[in-house]
Amino acid sequence: MILYYAFINIFLFILMGIDKYKAIHRKWRIPEASLFVLAFLGGPVGGFIGMFIFRHKIRKPKFYFLFTLAFLLHLCLLLNYIRLLGTVLILR
Repeated sequence: MILYYAFINIFLFILMGIDKYKAIHRKWRIPEASLFVLAFLGGPVGGFIGMFIFRHKIRKPKFYFLFTLAFLLHLCLLLNYIRLLGTVLILR
């Protein structure tokens, strides 16, 4: 699970950089929906870091809102997973 989160966050971070590069050079861009899907698949931290490192999409409130929502969703999922894992270990 840790490897999955690391991979998806690094992947979204890299895509944010690629999209910024394409924006500067007026090339075909990565659709915003694809960036949001990756955030909801577990990459909101990489998305946030990419926003600020590359100064990309920082003027779009939609990105702040949806990346934060994705982060809170995954935080809840991880906390619930840890709680359930603890319950299973106690029952053994």
